[in-house]
Amino acid sequence: MTRKIAIIITKDYYPGYGDDGQETLLQSITEWEEISDEDFNILSDAQWTMNFRILEQPTEPPKFIAKTISDWKKLVKEQAEKEKKLKEEAAKKALEKKLKKELKAKETKKQLLERLKKELGEE
Repeated sequence: MTRKIAIIITKDYYPGYGDDGQETLLQSITEWEEISDEDFNILSDAQWTMNFRILEQPTEPPKFIAKTISDWKKLVKEQAEKEKKLKEEAAKKALEKKLKKELKAKETKKQLLERLKKELGEE
């Protein structure tokens, strides 16, 4: 079996004194190349000691691969909308559960009131 890979070299960058952020800057990338599993294993074992990383292309890529900044922006917006809908649904379910619990508590209190009326006699 073969794999299609590229090798990248990166540099970690810490932008400023007051900023806790870290960025990884791409310094170089090779062309994509098909290699054997044996060569992949050799490179994989050496990547941490020689300070490079391996990128591997999927053998069966999905139907859609985001290749442009616009594609990525669209994907991010769609994901944000999905998350927003999920949060709204969760909030709605929580509210329904709360109302159901309150209604059950109200029914329990009514039953208790009826029992007390019978025991103590209505006044």
